[in-house]
Amino acid sequence: MSINLSRPVSRTEAAWTDLVEGMSKSWMWSAMAMQDIKMRYRGSLLGPFWLTISMVIMIAAMGLIYARMFNMEISRYLPFLTVGLVIWNFVSTVINEGCETFLSARNIITQVRMPYSVHAWRTVYRNLVVLAHNMVIVPVVLMIFSVPVGWTVLFIVPALVILTINGIWVSILLGMISARYRDVPPIIMNFVTVRRHKK
Repeated sequence: MSINLSRPVSRTEAAWTDLVEGMSKSWMWSAMAMQDIKMRYRGSLLGPFWLTISMVIMIAAMGLIYARMFNMEISRYLPFLTVGLVIWNFVSTVINEGCETFLSARNIITQVRMPYSVHAWRTVYRNLVVLAHNMVIVPVVLMIFSVPVGWTVLFIVPALVILTINGIWVSILLGMISARYRDVPPIIMNFVTVRRHKK
């Protein structure tokens, strides 16, 4: 008779295994994210581009008002404002929706066995798709104001990788905390809103 005494798996190993398995199931969380977007804008002709239109209106309004208020050249201020708002919209949305990572997927979690990190990847990928729609604004603004673009623009790629990695751990962390303490999401939302207006 042989007795199989397997070594107990530590929490760190279990967490790392979950992250790796979740990342390997890209077909799953990408499909779920695209389904989220389709459901959110079901019946709409423009879909996620409604967010792009809203972003354009916000950039134009803030650019014109703040440029005149602070006596700045619109040609220098608006390109910086555009890039900043587009990226901040991605970051703030990931933070806010990260609080709902596991709460919004609780039915799936209780019925289907899958890595928990799949839901974090789903949240971040969904917002990366929206970011791609909003990024259309940036080159248009740069061309309108004849902003020179050098090789430094290639830093966009590692920057997006860093934002994605941070989005994953933020979604997991805030998702776990919010699942335990339901007061956290509104607190985080108010904090992010204050930071946005402060900028």
